[in-house]
Amino acid sequence: MRLVWAVLCTSSSVDSVSNNISLFQALEQVQMVLASPAQDAGNGDRRIAPLQFQLVALWARTNRDEAERGDFRIVIAAENEDTVGVTPPIGVDLTSHPRSRNIVNLTSVPLPDNADSQVFEYRVEEHVGDTWALRGSIPLDVSVTVDQTAAGGEIPTPVVV
Repeated sequence: MRLVWAVLCTSSSVDSVSNNISLFQALEQVQMVLASPAQDAGNGDRRIAPLQFQLVALWARTNRDEAERGDFRIVIAAENEDTVGVTPPIGVDLTSHPRSRNIVNLTSVPLPDNADSQVFEYRVEEHVGDTWALRGSIPLDVSVTVDQTAAGGEIPTPVVV
């Protein structure tokens, strides 16, 4: 199987008549406003902030006439190549149709280490034999601004992964 495309977005919608997908607010960067600076948890765990978004991937058969199944995962990596997070394997079923979309709901975003901004790479890896092969990657620039005057507790408070 092959990855045709993958996009980070805030949401998506599949039309019930045409089966076409609409992607809303493609994400290239995220700006977080926090009530206090994001600090290391003290045990090496990265801090995260809640954020609902999706990674949408379109897969296709390698040979259009041959049914396939496979697995992929999403690996989130920091600029220094440290792995920040990994999803469990996600199945792709190309037995009934030559293409398949996967919509993966993500619920948090990693926060930068001791900086105002950091780029995290969302890597799409396919399970091939006993290894994982990189098929695509999406950079996401996460910026943090501290606003200690924010009221109402509506500012996300980071939690430990």
